[in-house]
Amino acid sequence: MKARKVGIFPNPRKKECLEYIRTLTGLFKKRGIDVYIPDFLPSLPDGGFRSVSLKSFLNKVDIVLVLGGDGTFLHAARECHGVKAPLLGINMGSFGFLTEFTKEDFLASMDAVIKGDYRIVDLLMLEVKVIRKNRRIADFTALNDAVLSRGSFSRALEIQVNLGDEFLNEYFADGLIIATPTGSTAHSLSAGGPIVAQSMKSVLITPICPHALTNRPIIVPSETKVSLLVKKAEKNARLTVDGQISLDLKKGDAIIAGRHRNSVKLVRPAQRSYYGILRDKLNWSGTYRNKW
Repeated sequence: MKARKVGIFPNPRKKECLEYIRTLTGLFKKRGIDVYIPDFLPSLPDGGFRSVSLKSFLNKVDIVLVLGGDGTFLHAARECHGVKAPLLGINMGSFGFLTEFTKEDFLASMDAVIKGDYRIVDLLMLEVKVIRKNRRIADFTALNDAVLSRGSFSRALEIQVNLGDEFLNEYFADGLIIATPTGSTAHSLSAGGPIVAQSMKSVLITPICPHALTNRPIIVPSETKVSLLVKKAEKNARLTVDGQISLDLKKGDAIIAGRHRNSVKLVRPAQRSYYGILRDKLNWSGTYRNKW
């Protein structure tokens, strides 16, 4: 779809982002494109854009440019999921699995993006609920993962896992990760989980340092409801969502996670594939034949 109204969702703490906004707004203005920014973001440069409420921002724009690193993209995804506008990540960070364009890439591709010449990938999200004494005390949305961990204490947790109404296993571990395919390259990967293509509709369950050699990551269909019950914790356990939001848990608390009804639409450069991104970001070097 041709873009007439562009939204910008920056990391306001990065000076580089604020300077880049000036460049973008000037170029969009020359092309007759209106630029919008959510009004809850502080310290933004004046001029060239319209600062509006988040609700108005999401209703008006045809595409959202996310300026920052993957953390900024995760924040934007939780704020913008379920809207028609796709998210295009421009990497101002160091890694950039989700922010796939560099600043130079986007400037070179700007006219093509305005014309709608790009691919869109639907990214599955998680809906996460916390139940305490039969009462729901918290709701979260996650693009990457929900992580149950022992926090700062040294004792492992006892965690019961159910899939729907069926008992799966009881883990004695430092924690457990429920991840989306997008999150398979985040915390789950560092804990020994598999890489899952973003287009797959599935959920990963990855134990963190389990005290049994037979405990391995498992991939289940995305419609499966995954329930974690904290059966034993020396002190409070902790739930962390997308590495950005946390909640202290108590013995007996349950976490219920499943596929969210909304997804996030990710803009991917027409010439790049997910596997090409893996090769670049994970420094895969090619075949062994090239090394001998």
